[in-house]
Amino acid sequence: MLRKEHYSNGKSIIESIEAVSKKLGDTKSYIADRKKITVTDDYLSKVTVKNGSNTVLTKTEDDITKGSVSFVIERTTETNDDIVYEITAEDKSGNQKVTTLTLKNPVLDVDAKNLDFGSGNSALTYGYEEVEAQAVSLINKANNQPVAADSITLEGANGEAEYFEVAEGTKIRPKQGLHAGTYTEAVRIAYNGDAESEVTCKCSVTIKKANMLVRYTGQKDVGYHTLPDLKGTIEYTATDFKNGDTKDVFVKDADFVAPKLYYMDENQNSQEFTSDKRAMETMQLIPDGGSSHDYEFSYAAGELEVKHHVLRDGYVIEGKKVKAINEDLDLNSLIDDGDDNNTANNNTEDSSNNTTDGNTENTNVTLNDKSYFFNLNTYIINYNIFLYIFLYQIFSCIHFQIYQNHFLFVLMSTAGNC
Repeated sequence: MLRKEHYSNGKSIIESIEAVSKKLGDTKSYIADRKKITVTDDYLSKVTVKNGSNTVLTKTEDDITKGSVSFVIERTTETNDDIVYEITAEDKSGNQKVTTLTLKNPVLDVDAKNLDFGSGNSALTYGYEEVEAQAVSLINKANNQPVAADSITLEGANGEAEYFEVAEGTKIRPKQGLHAGTYTEAVRIAYNGDAESEVTCKCSVTIKKANMLVRYTGQKDVGYHTLPDLKGTIEYTATDFKNGDTKDVFVKDADFVAPKLYYMDENQNSQEFTSDKRAMETMQLIPDGGSSHDYEFSYAAGELEVKHHVLRDGYVIEGKKVKAINEDLDLNSLIDDGDDNNTANNNTEDSSNNTTDGNTENTNVTLNDKSYFFNLNTYIINYNIFLYIFLYQIFSCIHFQIYQNHFLFVLMSTAGNC
């Protein structure tokens, strides 16, 4: 505040020129495009503002209320040069006080550093703890010296900030609980004691997805050639959920894609295990192909354990193989267990090929997905033998009946003759 004390009619008169309630000397400079000025004095009668020899503003008693008047001065040139104003306050006795005010180009002289709270390899992870706040930083470009920031205002795309908050004073930090993504908002910084001396910077942060282990829980004693019930067999690790998420919530997210189960076929190609795939053999299943907005999935396999399909006489089906588990048994003695869906294909030529010195070879017979009976030739031979025995019995009965009828006829004829 500039003061000059003098006397008029025995009273002390204090002249003052204020700039947003900050004291001014005879000369003052501001890094600003505009400046609000207030001049006060009990006997104030006139205020004049000049730029060089040009008078840019005049305030008279018609503009003065209760010894006070306010106005705004601005930079009136598009150049980067300093703009110098002389403000002259005059009381009713003709006493004057002159203050020189210089406005410097804020774009040229002040640099506001953008604030990065995490990006690239240093990005935050979804579910992060409270982030340490950062203070805004202003640098005078002319001398590379710091400039004090008085206050800050955050602005979002729609006005009010959504993703960042003022922690304290001029310090900023991201809000808690942000979802995966990149966020940027503007910071308006007032400096050098004037709320209208402003510069803008940006604050940004990138949130990467949190890791989550997804696994197939595995199933035991699954019936051979059945359709396994896969419901609930894909498990999301409960301890990997963040920010209070649960499975019931995050699976309903619009970006959620459920993983599917896969197995390796005989050619080592990954194949999806669909709901219409029958359990033919014990195998490893692993989830894959899922995605979520906030989680990056990793996968763990489990075992689908198919119980042995026991046939007869010590033979079992393991996967697509029929295996003799007792070497003293002849493969040709194997008979189907009665399941109409089971048909086998035996590659042996005859029973004599399966026996060496009275011992049966441990023979594996390849099956297809729908056939579980054995050797077609053996089946036909057995069928022919059965048919032969069946026909033999029929013809024997017919022959006996003819013989029996002939014998009765002879007896009846002899009795008649008598």
